Amino acid sequence: MEVVTRPPHQQGVSDKSDIEKILSYLGQIGIKVVQRPSIHQKVIVIDGKIVWFGSLNPLSHRNTQELMFRLENEDFTKHVMEECGLSAPGEEKAELPPAVDMGKIPPRLCINCGQPMKVICGRFGPFYKCCGRRANVRREDLKDAVVSEARVCPKCGREMEIKWSKRGLFLGCSGYRDSANQCKYTRRLC
Repeated sequence: MEVVTRPPHQQGVSDKSDIEKILSYLGQIGIKVVQRPSIHQKVIVIDGKIVWFGSLNPLSHRNTQELMFRLENEDFTKHVMEECGLSAPGEEKAELPPAVDMGKIPPRLCINCGQPMKVICGRFGPFYKCCGRRANVRREDLKDAVVSEARVCPKCGREMEIKWSKRGLFLGCSGYRDSANQCKYTRRLC
């Protein structure tokens, strides 16, 4: 069993310790807990065959008048699981190695101390940090640092491109724009 949820600091409650205790307990009883920042999907998948989705938060404790929809269709459920990044029952998703070789990102000097800034991989992608300051890595520099295995889409074989969203930089298949044979494969940079 797998639960995908926001990290405790994004749960919208003042006391994070209760959330941390619940997530810890789920892990102790054998439930895989995956924390993803900024998700909003409200989906329940049962046995890879049944999907519940809609506007209702299935874990809320409020009296709301919202709607969830139940559908029993393996193909549709598989598609929903792929879109949400969920693994099928009995299938473990392999952790992908970083798509960027941090050593290939060119150095940048700190404007405060003049020393080379450290390249750090954060949740929004690689960035420079030194003396409390941060700076973005240029896209051209990132293109050169992408490892060869990450340059080709594993689903359709087309070229992967560096893209930007509100969640930061990521690799996305160039087939996204192909309306006839669209590919929505994405991959984190690090």
